[in-house]
Amino acid sequence: MIGPTLEGIVKLVIAVAIIGLVLGLALARTELLNPKRTQVEAKIMEQKALIEAQRESIDLDTYRKEQELYLKARQQREEENLAYQRELHRATLWLLSTGGIIVALGIALGIAALGVGKAISMVIITQSIHRAQTYESRIQELRSVVRRLARANEELERELEHLRREHAALLMESQKTLLWKEVEECAA
Repeated sequence: MIGPTLEGIVKLVIAVAIIGLVLGLALARTELLNPKRTQVEAKIMEQKALIEAQRESIDLDTYRKEQELYLKARQQREEENLAYQRELHRATLWLLSTGGIIVALGIALGIAALGVGKAISMVIITQSIHRAQTYESRIQELRSVVRRLARANEELERELEHLRREHAALLMESQKTLLWKEVEECAA
């Protein structure tokens, strides 16, 4: 039980140490991984060693010229470092501005999508309302047609009833006439 826990703790401590080392180097802006700067510094160190070796063998005028060369080299190194920092700042600004533009475009596209969605929903709602009104007016028309047909049907039923009564009356009249004829024929 104790062994795996210690192994885990040891692995965690090692991982934290590695991450701390990497973050420390990154935050301290060390130039361990910058080959250009390392090469420039190596050249400068070589020049210093060469100058020291030559200084012992030359006179004071030569030493002064070497000092001028050293100062020029140092100035050149500082200018290169400054140029490097400027390029780094330019790249950072470009990335930030590009990121801002992308975010702004994303927001604009989102707003445009919402606007288009709202417009489409308004068109669909308008069409639905129009269809509902059209269907409602059509239903009203059909209701009035059904009412007219119901009234016409009632009139036809009344006429039919009237015709049935007339037919029944005529039938009874004709049967009365036939009965009277039979009665007259029997009496004669």
